[in-house]
Amino acid sequence: MKFIAWIIAWLAYWLMFVMPAVAEIAPEYPFPITSIESGDQFARIPDWSQITLRSLPSIQEDGEFAATADVNNAAGYDLSRNWKAGQTADQYLKLGDLQTSFYPQIFNLYSIGQI
Repeated sequence: MKFIAWIIAWLAYWLMFVMPAVAEIAPEYPFPITSIESGDQFARIPDWSQITLRSLPSIQEDGEFAATADVNNAAGYDLSRNWKAGQTADQYLKLGDLQTSFYPQIFNLYSIGQI
């Protein structure tokens, strides 16, 4: 009988204190997630095969950025822009914005078709 009381007390403790803490650690993600394992290690990472600029969360506030002529000349394109709340990244980013992070200039139509 004491054992059953102990189990009930342990279960109540688990449900009231441990489970809420675990729920706070495991957030909901606004984009697709995949799991990977390597040996005894486990990670949750973005599933890049399912993510597009359009599928990223939309911007929350209207805004604008005005670049100077010197900055635009250095970048090689006009960095100035404005955006509205609700727009997704495909609507306010420019190809040049991705130039030094994704290097789209190294792809040709054939290699893009293979992705």
